[in-house]
Amino acid sequence: MPRQFAIALIGLSLLLAMASTSAANLVVYDDQSVNGFNDGCSFGGVPTDFDVANTAPVHGGIHSIRFTPDNFNAVSWCAPATYSAATDFTGIDFWVHGGTTGGQNVDVVLSLDPNIVKFASLTALNGGTPIAAAGWTHIQATFTSGVLAYSGQFDKISLQDESGVVQANMYFDDVSLVSGATQNSIFTDGFDPELMFSPQYTASSIQVYQRVLHPAPNAAEFALVHTAPLASVAGNAVLPNAVAFAPDGHLWVVDTGNVKRLLRYTQASIVSGASAAPDVVVGPVGSSTADIFDMAFFGSFAYVSQSNFGATNRIVKFAVSDLNAGNNISTNLAPAGLNVPAGLAFDAQGRLWISNNNNNTVVRMITSTATIDKTGTNVSTPGGRNAFNNAEGLAFDQYGTLWVGNNGEPTVSAYPDWQLNALGATVPAYQLDIAPGITAGDLGAGHTGFVGGVAFDRSGNLWANYEATYSVLEYVLTSFPRGGALPGVGSYMATAQPELANATTDPGFGGVAFWPIPNTLHTK
Repeated sequence: MPRQFAIALIGLSLLLAMASTSAANLVVYDDQSVNGFNDGCSFGGVPTDFDVANTAPVHGGIHSIRFTPDNFNAVSWCAPATYSAATDFTGIDFWVHGGTTGGQNVDVVLSLDPNIVKFASLTALNGGTPIAAAGWTHIQATFTSGVLAYSGQFDKISLQDESGVVQANMYFDDVSLVSGATQNSIFTDGFDPELMFSPQYTASSIQVYQRVLHPAPNAAEFALVHTAPLASVAGNAVLPNAVAFAPDGHLWVVDTGNVKRLLRYTQASIVSGASAAPDVVVGPVGSSTADIFDMAFFGSFAYVSQSNFGATNRIVKFAVSDLNAGNNISTNLAPAGLNVPAGLAFDAQGRLWISNNNNNTVVRMITSTATIDKTGTNVSTPGGRNAFNNAEGLAFDQYGTLWVGNNGEPTVSAYPDWQLNALGATVPAYQLDIAPGITAGDLGAGHTGFVGGVAFDRSGNLWANYEATYSVLEYVLTSFPRGGALPGVGSYMATAQPELANATTDPGFGGVAFWPIPNTLHTK
């Protein structure tokens, strides 16, 4: 372990010892969503209804949330755990700005997802007075009395339109749950260290990297802190093909070994464990021996891509409650158009995007009806590459742009939302060429492809699992036009950071995963 990390961990231990007995509010949002609260649970309306990095007005810090109440849409946070109102927390505290009009009809809603368990209007929480325009109003609502009185459990917080029509913009900031029990205050107000988890497919392990707060010039922004060997399960070695975080903070591993399983691990077992063992095992997935590739969570469900490179091409859907209980109860979604479904990513409207590895397409599926309503097909780009070439990893950035990793060549294609709405044989607005001039013939022995999974950290930087060198590459997208479309192919500025060498051993269709879960609510 590098000396500076050893010193940092010692200091952190001392701080924890001093802070662990002090009570403190649990911050939900303060310049960004923190402490494991995931604003990707927001729903309804259109992407432009939300901006979690709004710069004016703000109550404190540099960001607030701009919200356009629109036909029962909501800014929502899935909590990292299930809490007991009036016991774990005695209330909710936040600031609201009525914009230019004030008086918006919006409710504070508590849910034990998917069911609403308690709600109250902002007007009622403000003593019967509508939220004022052109200024900040402090809302302090208790769970022990008043209009938001509730003593049950909840795992989701929403600020939801109740008008059914488009209302004027309003703003929220400094959202916290008021402590009713002892909390580790050292981790409030955004202090959570950012961790990156990289699957080691052939080594049956997970590598854990932590963001370096003040890296030296031209040094890597993440540093290895632990490698967690994965213990065999029922006599079968674990082959982690992908990793994904559930909103409650558990790490799920897509195991494509002899038995196709989903394995749940506590973060503690991965971050510091000597031989990590899962606390939940689900499988074989889909009652099939077909390979499983990627996993994505949205709302109360989890989705897994599965194919045998033949007749079986499907998305397997689980209720999260069944997964957490170890129940192998699933639904097979197999619409026409799937051809080796690989990478998975949800957009802000809850539509599932899937990379079809075998026929070089990307499709959009409506999960409620299991129908494909959009297909993007391959097309040559001006740089002599392909829009899709054995597409694997998918990820949305915070602006609603879909990024697609190509395993058949060292490129990542980018499609902003205005292209996705008319996706077909469409040249990507930008294509990041990781290794210009490199072709499949340049792969070394044992290296099976180029870009596997892709992901974004909470700073908005792109990470690519690069199988050609068994490394993870970071790209800082330095000229991304906030609030606008991407420029033309080849004009996008992306600065390559030092690679994390040996950070992967061919994890196939998966890729890295970050905790806390980065903001995934698409903004303009």
